Amino acid sequence: MNQDRAETATKSMGPEPNLKSKTPQASRSTLPYDQLKSRKIAVVFVTADQPATPR
Repeated sequence: MNQDRAETATKSMGPEPNLKSKTPQASRSTLPYDQLKSRKIAVVFVTADQPATPR
Protein backbone atom coordinates (compact mmCIF):
# COMPACT_ATOMS: atom_id res chain seq x y z
CA MET A 1 0.00 0.00 0.00
CA ASN A 2 2.69 2.50 1.00
CA GLN A 3 4.87 1.48 -1.94
CA ASP A 4 1.96 2.08 -4.36
CA ARG A 5 1.38 5.50 -2.82
CA ALA A 6 5.07 6.35 -3.13
CA GLU A 7 5.04 5.26 -6.79
CA THR A 8 1.97 7.40 -7.54
CA ALA A 9 3.58 10.34 -5.72
CA THR A 10 6.77 10.03 -7.77
CA LYS A 11 4.72 9.63 -10.96
CA SER A 12 2.64 12.74 -10.14
CA MET A 13 5.79 14.70 -9.27
CA GLY A 14 7.66 13.49 -12.34
CA PRO A 15 5.70 15.12 -15.20
CA GLU A 16 5.30 18.48 -13.42
CA PRO A 17 8.96 19.62 -13.64
CA ASN A 18 9.17 18.27 -17.21
CA LEU A 19 6.19 20.42 -18.24
CA LYS A 20 7.68 23.41 -16.46
CA SER A 21 11.05 22.88 -18.17
CA LYS A 22 9.36 22.83 -21.61
CA THR A 23 9.52 26.24 -23.27
CA PRO A 24 5.84 26.55 -24.37
CA GLN A 25 4.54 25.70 -20.91
CA ALA A 26 6.98 28.12 -19.28
CA SER A 27 6.11 30.96 -21.65
CA ARG A 28 2.40 30.30 -21.16
CA SER A 29 2.79 30.32 -17.36
CA THR A 30 4.88 33.51 -17.37
CA LEU A 31 2.48 35.28 -19.77
CA PRO A 32 0.03 36.52 -17.07
CA TYR A 33 2.94 37.74 -14.94
CA ASP A 34 4.32 39.67 -17.91
CA GLN A 35 0.87 41.16 -18.54
CA LEU A 36 0.64 42.29 -14.90
CA LYS A 37 4.15 43.69 -15.12
CA SER A 38 3.36 45.62 -18.30
CA ARG A 39 0.14 46.89 -16.70
CA LYS A 40 2.06 48.08 -13.65
CA ILE A 41 4.61 49.82 -15.87
CA ALA A 42 1.77 51.37 -17.90
CA VAL A 43 0.16 52.65 -14.70
CA VAL A 44 3.49 54.10 -13.57
CA PHE A 45 3.91 55.82 -16.95
CA VAL A 46 0.37 57.21 -16.80
CA THR A 47 0.94 58.61 -13.30
CA ALA A 48 4.28 60.05 -14.45
CA ASP A 49 2.60 61.67 -17.47
CA GLN A 50 0.03 63.36 -15.23
CA PRO A 51 1.98 64.75 -12.23
CA ALA A 52 -0.18 67.92 -12.01
CA THR A 53 -3.42 66.00 -11.35
CA PRO A 54 -4.05 65.88 -7.57
CA ARG A 55 -4.69 62.46 -6.07
